[in-house]
Amino acid sequence: MSQTHTAGKSVLDIGTGPGHFPLICKILGHHPLGLDMENEFYADCCKLFGIDRRTAQIRRQEPMPDFGRRFDLVTGIWITFDYVGYRQSGERWYWNNSDWQFFFEDLNRCLIPTALSILN
Repeated sequence: MSQTHTAGKSVLDIGTGPGHFPLICKILGHHPLGLDMENEFYADCCKLFGIDRRTAQIRRQEPMPDFGRRFDLVTGIWITFDYVGYRQSGERWYWNNSDWQFFFEDLNRCLIPTALSILN
């Protein structure tokens, strides 16, 4: 049984934390970039794993950073950037539909055009 080998995919992992998912991607031959807020422990872990990591905070209704490249795939596992805070009632406040729409429309510019055709 033969295996078909293809070039690795470019992966942006949002909220990468210590870089476990990008590490798996790297081991499998892909080219990950981790994105997360400033955190010395997480940055040190990514450095130890040899993971390219950028520091930025994703905010509602604000464009994503310019990464200088596009990606085949964007992932986000256990993200928390959509949490805004607490309302006066004590209820948790998260992004609304227009916040998510802005985010996904902006995220499109981070994707390689062939990746977009898969989503449509």
